[in-house]
Formats: sequence, C-alpha cells, structure tokens
Amino acid sequence: MGIKLDSLLMMFKGPGGHFDVVRILFSIGGLNGVIMPPTFQAWAMIKGQAWDPLAFCTAYGGMLAAIVTAGGLAISTKDKGVASALNTTPSSSPEGGQP
Repeated sequence: MGIKLDSLLMMFKGPGGHFDVVRILFSIGGLNGVIMPPTFQAWAMIKGQAWDPLAFCTAYGGMLAAIVTAGGLAISTKDKGVASALNTTPSSSPEGGQP
C-alpha cells in the first residue's frame, strides 16, 4: 500500500490538470535545498574544517523556511490568477467558457 504514481504526479499539475513548470522547478529547488547543504557540510568536515552546529542549523532552517514560503506563495498566487482567468474569460473550446 504505497503512494500511487497518479497521486504523486498530481502535485505537479495546476488547476487545469496540466503539468505546471513552476511546481516542477519549485520541487527541484526544494530537493536541492534539502540535499546540498548537508552534502557541502560533510565535504568540509572530510577536508578537516570545523563544524559549528548552531550556525549550520540556524542557516539551514531559515533557508528551508524561505524556500517553502516563497514557493508556496508563488504557486498560490499563480493558481488564483489562473482560476480567475478561467472563470471570467470565454474559452475557445466548442463548449464555451463560463461567463
């Protein structure tokens, strides 16, 4: 009983059901933000540099909070704009749009 692929792919789709480049780039950036700082810190420790846990945890937590906040606000603002545009503009489809 794992996560189905369709459920996983839904987080990359916007209000219209199409893949959204902002969500994809946000997930890549977020994953990069989670993986790279500990990797760089481990590499520095291997090279013999000292590790300051207080500075690392403060900067790492702040960076993750900034990424999640900025990405979440950008996606929600864009989705609200797309939803309002879909509700107020006639569609070029044969069925027509909502007035």
